[in-house]
Amino acid sequence: MRPSRTRLFLLAFVLSLVGGLVSQAFAGTLGTYSFTVSNLSNPNFQLPAGTITFVQPTSTSPLQVTISLNSGFNFRNNGNAAIAFNAPAGSTVTLPGGSAFKLTSKSSLNISSIGRFTHGLTLKGNHNNPVITTLTFTITNPDGISWSSFVADDMKGTSVYFTAHVFGPLTIGTVTPRLRLTSFSTVSTTNTGWVGATLNTPTLVPEPSPPVLLAAGFLLAGLLKRFLGPVEV
Repeated sequence: MRPSRTRLFLLAFVLSLVGGLVSQAFAGTLGTYSFTVSNLSNPNFQLPAGTITFVQPTSTSPLQVTISLNSGFNFRNNGNAAIAFNAPAGSTVTLPGGSAFKLTSKSSLNISSIGRFTHGLTLKGNHNNPVITTLTFTITNPDGISWSSFVADDMKGTSVYFTAHVFGPLTIGTVTPRLRLTSFSTVSTTNTGWVGATLNTPTLVPEPSPPVLLAAGFLLAGLLKRFLGPVEV
């Protein structure tokens, strides 16, 4: 007797549920970074300037990196790069089609007051039109790569893993007006500069416990036996 459509649908649902649990087991712990340091001093940017998040379904999947700037900030080119970071040797960076960025032609980037970086991304054309505030790309490495594979550089005594050259709002304190007879001065509320991304506390992606996976396996085996019948030898 052939199983009904309802039973087949239920079986497909259980299979998808078990597959989802197994795939979650590979998600692991993903960290995030925030742009909390800058090379400006007084006044400084209104930090944090943005965040970096990662997506990696399995340990062997390409690492997807998304850099998002906060409101009021946008990327600006400076020298050979707008974004720089240190990925492991042998890493390959891939930009999506139509990206506003391109890979820098330099094999090593020396950014003043920060350090040297192995990888850089440069804005194409006019960075003011349109204003660019986000970027997504992927990184692969034959030896494997994860969110924690990046090497830090020093910025004002703080370890930073990514750096970006941005235009953004400044933190302006109380300004004491000065009376002038023939002229007046204004205070700038925006500027350009480098910001560095520091590591946030890793966020744990829930993983199913071994007993849960074992129970799901027994459930799947029982359903297969019921729906498909005994195996003939």
